Amino acid sequence: MLRIKEEEDFFDYVIFRFVDILNELELIDATFYKLVKYGTTDGRIITLIKNGFSRGVAELLLTKKYKSFVQFAEDDSVWINPEIHKRLIADKVGFLQRHEVSLNVMATQ
Repeated sequence: MLRIKEEEDFFDYVIFRFVDILNELELIDATFYKLVKYGTTDGRIITLIKNGFSRGVAELLLTKKYKSFVQFAEDDSVWINPEIHKRLIADKVGFLQRHEVSLNVMATQ
């Protein structure tokens, strides 16, 4: 487990920082940068990631089943309908995914 953490830190602090610098200097293609940094070129998924969601949950939220619960603003903020909690439970979505959504969305009472 420690080895995995060391490798993740290496990527976070060395490789990704280097890629960020190359991007800032406009020395790499913007599409390649998005693929390295976010794992996708889909702007909606990138916006969700920037707003605190993991890529997996961002992709889940944008599926046909849940995309009606998600609204994007022009300032790159995201509003997610709190009713999504009931739908995720009904669909038996895993606890970790539901918990991640609950960290970013206030539940209704």
